[in-house]
Amino acid sequence: MGMHLAIDMGSESGRAIVGYLEDGVLKTDPIHRFRTQFTRIHGRDYRNLYRFNDEIQHALALYAEKYGPRLDSVSVCSWGGDFSVLNRDGNLNHLPLSYRSMNTTVRTQPLIEAAFGERALYERNGNQRMPSDPLSILLRMKLDGDPSLDDPRGMLFIADAMHYLLGAEACCERSMPTFGRLYDFRRDDWDAEVFERFGLPKGLCTRVVPPGTRIGEVDPAVVKAAGLDGPVPIVTSCTHDTACALTAVPDNGTGWAFISCGTWALMGLETDMPVINDTAFENNFNNSSVPFGKNMFKRNMTGTWIIEQCRQRWGKYTYGEIVDLAESVPENDLSIDINGRDFYDAGDMPAAISAALKRDFGADVDPENVPVIAGVVYRSMALEFQRYLAPLLKAAGRGIDRIYMLGGGSRNRLIARYTANACGCRVCTGVYEGSAVGNLLLQAYACGELKDKASMRRVSADTFPQTVFRPRDAEAWDRRFSIFAERVIRRNVW
Repeated sequence: MGMHLAIDMGSESGRAIVGYLEDGVLKTDPIHRFRTQFTRIHGRDYRNLYRFNDEIQHALALYAEKYGPRLDSVSVCSWGGDFSVLNRDGNLNHLPLSYRSMNTTVRTQPLIEAAFGERALYERNGNQRMPSDPLSILLRMKLDGDPSLDDPRGMLFIADAMHYLLGAEACCERSMPTFGRLYDFRRDDWDAEVFERFGLPKGLCTRVVPPGTRIGEVDPAVVKAAGLDGPVPIVTSCTHDTACALTAVPDNGTGWAFISCGTWALMGLETDMPVINDTAFENNFNNSSVPFGKNMFKRNMTGTWIIEQCRQRWGKYTYGEIVDLAESVPENDLSIDINGRDFYDAGDMPAAISAALKRDFGADVDPENVPVIAGVVYRSMALEFQRYLAPLLKAAGRGIDRIYMLGGGSRNRLIARYTANACGCRVCTGVYEGSAVGNLLLQAYACGELKDKASMRRVSADTFPQTVFRPRDAEAWDRRFSIFAERVIRRNVW
């Protein structure tokens, strides 16, 4: 029985979860949670990787205190987008600037059109264009004259950086590089022509490794301080948390889609190859690598970010209480475009929602009206899923009859219920820590305890009972979508 520690870092919080297999079931124990939100420095928001490293080291000590000195592996997964750059001495040049603090008024599209053209670039990598995609961030850094690009010795995405700070070699697990418009899937390597045409230093191109790779050991001094017996291997699960979550889908059949619902919501399919066609390009769908030679074809959308920001503003409610309040009032047809620029980094999210409802519906909704505002957010998430499900299936030539919703947002019964109603198919929940579960299963696979993807998904199915939400109120939801399409949907910036 191997003992494994998954560090799953979301955009709002991180968690350290112990996992081990027992009689074909995955036993899990969350031993530590910590905040991963921004550190504000001179008016800009950064990700404090050094504090995250301290939290991970604290989790190692908590593990040793509870489970003893033996730990068979540790692996980190995280959100996509943010990264740091190594300098010539192998040190992190700076804390990563949060993608929401990037100057999105600096338009990178003209640069991309001049160098490639958006469609030609999409043919190379099949990646979604966003204000926060790594290529756009690098182009803004270049325009700003960021000294990090002067003589880099590699770029590390968040989970890769945490591995590096723990003692691993500098490398990137494949799921994250294939996510960011910098990778040529045809050659399975960084796209040298992209770096050349945009004048980006090739020193950024860190070695890429597949999931299941042993990339080093936790620093012996850290191991000793934690009370562990070394060595403690560092292995790659998938550094992109959604790739881990896809691995945890509890179904070895076909005919399903998934939604990994956290701060971001990613809805998609597992496919054999990247899907690149007119429908995929027009809907800004994304392809990226997942384990066992498969592809994740998906749409990245705003998830619980908006309600997280509302909760911060309201200040006195738990997420469960907000759901209860939203259920306490009659349903209505009000909605917002959750991917709109108004909500990307609003200083006062409830006020931004109130203003949008006034503009689009002529409705006067008090920003402090928690039940109505929360209901609007949950309803709008479901309508956005409906908006993109049909073209996603069309592009992939696929049909489905069920959606697996994973991640922290899947605990929200209103999101799950509304999604079933809007999309017209069953929504199954139960793997609430999807990214951490996939992380642990991949560690067990890397250590030889599970033999293939089928055995991993069988463990997930045997471990986590599913709650099924069945579609209802089809006429009402058809009406809501028609109103949403007519009054609310605009051409998104991503």
